[in-house]
Amino acid sequence: MRAATWRQYRAAVVYVLDLHAVADADYFHARLMERPINPVSQKDLPARTSSSKAKTLPNADMGALVDYLSKHEGRWDRLTGLWLIWGAITGLRPVEWRDVEPQRHEGEVILSVRNAKHDSQRANGPIRTVHVRHSEDALASLLDFIKELQAEQFEEVYEGCRLALRRATKTLWPRRKKQITLYSARHQFAADAKSAGLAPEVIAALMGHAVIKTHQAHYGKRRSGRGHVAVEAEAADIARVIERRAQKSLVMQDTKASSNPNRPDGFGF
Repeated sequence: MRAATWRQYRAAVVYVLDLHAVADADYFHARLMERPINPVSQKDLPARTSSSKAKTLPNADMGALVDYLSKHEGRWDRLTGLWLIWGAITGLRPVEWRDVEPQRHEGEVILSVRNAKHDSQRANGPIRTVHVRHSEDALASLLDFIKELQAEQFEEVYEGCRLALRRATKTLWPRRKKQITLYSARHQFAADAKSAGLAPEVIAALMGHAVIKTHQAHYGKRRSGRGHVAVEAEAADIARVIERRAQKSLVMQDTKASSNPNRPDGFGF
């Protein structure tokens, strides 16, 4: 296989992994990057390690990365820095920027986001709405970022920015076991929202989760947060999370009642 062909296949696989939010995606990313073009025996492959994805993006690291990327002239460097910034501000999954639709209003930009994990069991509906409240200059920057990100084939943009970030993190912190990825910005958003005191249902709505347990168990911790966010959720999105939680609670109560033999017809007091 030609080297160029292998790189195309690899980029396609990475994109699909992220599109469908496959578990341990970063592990597979790393294996794809490390695997040579020519096949090797099993004993020559690198040993499996735990996920290398950082779940925080502290101000110091963000500043160092944005500064590093802004000083380099790679095709994707500057855009990668902006992706980290807006990922941490909005909480969008990296792949969700592909189809996001922004609308400018006074004092805010309203993002219509297609939930990447939407199906009958996951995600809070097919679409969620995120209100970004920031300075006029920042909002203009957000619109420019989205326009630039969507101007080319998304798979190519994503792969270019992912590799640009990988090079930057390896250069700045070569000994770190958990390196920052584009998804780390979403984790930082979760930490910021928790530390800002947002209700769990609001955080779930902003992140496109059907239930609050997802961000509570799997995303950035309150202790890593910066105590503030610049976004608001749509009331309808919050209501769906609350409704689903209430429905689940009723189902659990009914199941518990029906499993109790001392309660005739599933009831008892």
